[in-house]
Amino acid sequence: MCFAAACRGLAEDPTFSNLPPVVIGTFPVAGAKDVDPGLKRLKIAFSKKMTSDSYSLCMREKETFPEIDGAPKFSPNGRSCLLKVVLEPGKTYVIWINSAKAANFKDSDGHPVVPYLFSFRTADKDFAEARNKAAKAAEAWLKLVDDKKYSESWKATTDFFRKNVPEKIWDKQLDSVRGKLGELVSRELLYATMEEKLPNAPKGKYFVLKFKAVYKKAGTRVETVTPMLENGEWKVSGYFIK
Repeated sequence: MCFAAACRGLAEDPTFSNLPPVVIGTFPVAGAKDVDPGLKRLKIAFSKKMTSDSYSLCMREKETFPEIDGAPKFSPNGRSCLLKVVLEPGKTYVIWINSAKAANFKDSDGHPVVPYLFSFRTADKDFAEARNKAAKAAEAWLKLVDDKKYSESWKATTDFFRKNVPEKIWDKQLDSVRGKLGELVSRELLYATMEEKLPNAPKGKYFVLKFKAVYKKAGTRVETVTPMLENGEWKVSGYFIK
């Protein structure tokens, strides 16, 4: 009987605007483990356009609530928001997106978001230390590319990379891609993941690093740099810019 009643209700008023909005995704994914403790922004995506003047980020308990810097920053279409955070290694974080007592995340029609529990755990201190070393190597390598020292950047890659990408092709590809971007304005490491196996690559220890880069001509781009641990040293094994 409840099912039939619910069906009749929807048939009488099937408009999407009358349904409450829901959280349709987060970054990192809710329930994720080994999240990069250097992650500086959390993302929440909603099923509908949200108002940008109210929100509810609720604690389960103080010890598991992250340090949040400022109010959420909503996307131009209002369908997602970013939270600037400071995280620590080896810690579980829990955030209620709205709750039974506070429901200020609302769509443009004033309907509150259905309460959503957003939780994840950061990787331990060893991960953070390895990430910092890999990132330092990646940033030094990127500096070679920024300075158009393409030959030196090729020589600083892994053996596997050099065997599969001839130096002349590498120089030509970089000159074609980077030449259109203009001078680098800024670069920021967004997050890192650790992998043991990547497509079309030998098994090993990798970090996949995502950087936000701003160029004078091209504006904001995302650079993916993949350092690999080779003979105890982090060397770049892949580079992609979008």
